Amino acid sequence: MKSIYRSVGVLSLALLVLSGCESVSESVSSSLTSQSLHDRFIAVPPKTHEITTDVRSAYAAALDTAKAIGYHFIGGGPAQGRLELLSQVEQSAALKSAQQVALSLKFSDLGNGQTQVSLLVRRIDETEMGSSVPLKTETQLRDSPIYPAFFAELDRQVKLVATTSK
Repeated sequence: MKSIYRSVGVLSLALLVLSGCESVSESVSSSLTSQSLHDRFIAVPPKTHEITTDVRSAYAAALDTAKAIGYHFIGGGPAQGRLELLSQVEQSAALKSAQQVALSLKFSDLGNGQTQVSLLVRRIDETEMGSSVPLKTETQLRDSPIYPAFFAELDRQVKLVATTSK
């Protein structure tokens, strides 16, 4: 029993001594500030996009955009200034895991006929872990091709409504 405590003490002392070493300090410090670690614990800010239309029209265009790219309505409304969407569930070949993408949009009136649309993309993963309850994780995506694709389609929908209403 004493040898276990002694081993733990020697290991702790070695880590303390080595942490003062410049190369070990830099290695530990760079791994602690890595982007992936940062993304796990710090909320990802939504991407924003401004469009020239009122909030209700922006909401309607966003809903049309969602339908055009295969997402389904799950919540929100124009009066609430938010829209929640989900993609289809994609299952793995072995049917042991599934993935889905969630989009959260918020609409803010900027005045002068301008609306700011905030978009946050989240990936939802569910993995079956043997006989236990499935493990579900949700990850906010900082950089995803969904952001520019959604905003480009939203712009197209807004222009389409503007030209058909004239």
